[in-house]
Order: sequence, then C-alpha cells, then structure tokens
Amino acid sequence: MRLLKEYREHICDEVDGAQEYAEKYVESKARGESGRASKYREMAYDELKHAEIVRDMAFEDMQKMAAVTPLSSEDEEEWNKVNKHCFEKMALVKHMLS
Repeated sequence: MRLLKEYREHICDEVDGAQEYAEKYVESKARGESGRASKYREMAYDELKHAEIVRDMAFEDMQKMAAVTPLSSEDEEEWNKVNKHCFEKMALVKHMLS
C-alpha cells in the first residue's frame, strides 16, 4: 500500500534525524560543550515527537482503511515492521539522551 510506505518513510526519517541529533548531543557533551549539547538534545526530542505524531496519524488512517477493506497480510506485516523499527530506534535515542 502506497500510503503505508509513505508513512514508513516519513517515520523513519524523523527517527533517523533524532538519532543523528542524539549522536551530536553525546559528542558535544563529551567535548564539554553543554550549551550546544542541550540544543542537540532538544532537537532530538523534537524529532521523536514528530515521529510519534506521524505514527499516530498513520495508525488512525490504517484503522479507517481497515474499516472499509481489511488489510492484507502484507500490509499488516509492513505496519508491524514500521512499529518495531520505530520502537527500537526511539528506545535507542532515548537511552542516548539519558
């Protein structure tokens, strides 16, 4: 399903961006640049928030579509992959920022 693929790409972009900012946060913090580290931390959390918003929108759309036409097993599998990827990367980023 094209819409699901678009959501997956958007969510992955947001989570990948959060991971990049988290890595910059760790690097800045290690160099003693607390002001810069704080900004990277804030940007990482913003990206995580964006990913969660898009994931929620995708879930709403998936429910609407499933009410009209049941999702195929491939679509369900794809959706499960998106959720797993998102959850694992988000957990990693949150760990990096803690």
